[in-house]
Amino acid sequence: MFGSLVLITFVDYLVGMVLLCVFFIHLFMYPSSCVTHSNII
Repeated sequence: MFGSLVLITFVDYLVGMVLLCVFFIHLFMYPSSCVTHSNII
């Protein structure tokens, strides 16, 4: 049970990092689309 909890936390952390990377790439490559992106979120 403890192992599965750690795995879920690790997957959640990984997904969060990937989303952050994608968001920052969007921010640096397309500054104008940042406004529409924030509206979606």
